[in-house]
Amino acid sequence: MAAPPPVVAPPPVVPAPPPVVAPPPVVVAPPPVVLPPPAPLPVAPAPVAAQQGPVTSASAVAGLDSVGTNGGTRTFQGSLGVLEIEELTQAIAVGGKTGRLVLVLAAGGGLIVFESGRVTHSEFGGLSGEEAFRALVAGSHRERGGKFCFIPVNPNELRSQPKTITRGVDQLLLDVARAMDEERRA
Repeated sequence: MAAPPPVVAPPPVVPAPPPVVAPPPVVVAPPPVVLPPPAPLPVAPAPVAAQQGPVTSASAVAGLDSVGTNGGTRTFQGSLGVLEIEELTQAIAVGGKTGRLVLVLAAGGGLIVFESGRVTHSEFGGLSGEEAFRALVAGSHRERGGKFCFIPVNPNELRSQPKTITRGVDQLLLDVARAMDEERRA
């Protein structure tokens, strides 16, 4: 008889390897944002035109040294070689601004006061009113230079300012253009 087949033991059962679990991600808070301290705000020019009497060239130049804010409203300045007084006057009028436009020409300092976009007063070379306005425009055209600074003010600050101009800006500028044209023809 034949020998019985040898008994083969079944292969050992190997347990499945444990599942691979990744360690939880490490969450790191972003570094704090460190901003540099804010730069100090520029100091607003002193309202040069608030002085009583005519504006002098030296006092007007002091108003042009810095540009900043005046009561939260931005002041601006520039060269009359880039913009003409007529353009400045129209821009301020269209914007309905209230403030003082301080002008510095070689012939001296000047001033144009605006209330809600209307020209209400002007000073230049001992003149005031429309005559001073005309002289400022004519002087700026003769020189082709100079500086300006518009200083916005609260309307209450203009209560004591004289009201020497009553005509509208358009009429005032037309009159100046007509006078300058007549001067060129003469």
